[in-house]
Amino acid sequence: MATERVSAVRIACQGEAPDAIKEYQIYSILPTHDIFKQGEISPLSQLVGCPILVMKLRPSLLVPRPVKKDALIKPGRQYSNKAEDRFFENPVASMLMAEMPSLHTPTAWNARVGSVLMARVDKQPLHPLHLTILIAFNQAAKSQSDLSQTPFEQLLIPEYFQQYYPFAVDHIKKDPSCPADVDKVLPLYEQENRSQTTDVEGGGVPV
Repeated sequence: MATERVSAVRIACQGEAPDAIKEYQIYSILPTHDIFKQGEISPLSQLVGCPILVMKLRPSLLVPRPVKKDALIKPGRQYSNKAEDRFFENPVASMLMAEMPSLHTPTAWNARVGSVLMARVDKQPLHPLHLTILIAFNQAAKSQSDLSQTPFEQLLIPEYFQQYYPFAVDHIKKDPSCPADVDKVLPLYEQENRSQTTDVEGGGVPV
């Protein structure tokens, strides 16, 4: 009997790029995963009506310490299980965890974040496309607020996000590097109740 799974997204920290690790990876997790108990809700996602949980992953990659001049062997890339350590920054997580409408990122999410996992509160499938559009919407709303002097928080509502979503998809599809399956991804706010039966999707591994 297949185990019901939930599609989540792993966001790599900045230090993983040299290892050719994708910034976004789809992970297939159990509905009992720790993220549904320990994850924190992204304020932006909450405002647009699609709450997403964010959880720091441990172990995560450590920032390399300075190499001593007389060292014969350079230290390799190291990971740590500690809650707080010298982890790399994660701009995507920092942006999604910023307080609204101030856009101030709490200290815990501003630096030394490391890699993170994200999943929907309702356990519906989360896709990298959803996060890309959510971040773009945040930036577009901030620009519109600056131009029109409309309070930022008045633009961060489900209605405006749903109007923005299809235009964002059309823009992404014009990019030559756009994945061919974009049209198959249900909008973040219109997902059907589907169970995930595959153990690993999109190159990810179970967490």
